Amino acid sequence: MFRKITALFVAFLLIFSLSGCMFIPSWKKIDVRYDTSEIVSVELYHLTGSYDGRFYGLEEDIDQMEEELDPIDALDAEQYEEFVKDLEGLTFTDHFFVILGAAMDPSYSYHGYTVKITYRNGDYDIISCSSQLYDKAENYDENIWNCDEEKWNNFIESYFSVDISTSAE
Repeated sequence: MFRKITALFVAFLLIFSLSGCMFIPSWKKIDVRYDTSEIVSVELYHLTGSYDGRFYGLEEDIDQMEEELDPIDALDAEQYEEFVKDLEGLTFTDHFFVILGAAMDPSYSYHGYTVKITYRNGDYDIISCSSQLYDKAENYDENIWNCDEEKWNNFIESYFSVDISTSAE
């Protein structure tokens, strides 16, 4: 019996080694970092190209979004609490592909409707359907959690008075 289990385990490792990859799905709810009373603005941008995250330091990274674009809409303060509650109700997913023997660099890409939540202390969160940046002065955390783009767009359009067909760069 022990030989059969060992042989099965070795066969599994051999198949796994030859394919060299493993798929791991995970789910997450977005949590804003501070209480809604600390929010000073919630602005919406529409990114028509793809803005990369801070990891690559490329020309069009997410830090240049505010310099290059104006927000297309913003929420009133009385909407913050409901907006955050609904945002935290969205399910984001990530699929980790582990390739044995190869380093995997994350690729952060912001596109479409992108929300910037700014807090009283100067920290901010940038959230799109494909990437999230949580900035705190010199420190930041960037994630590649994905939300179904149609659900994300419907959520955004329920709070902001714009849609993709009429928004400008």
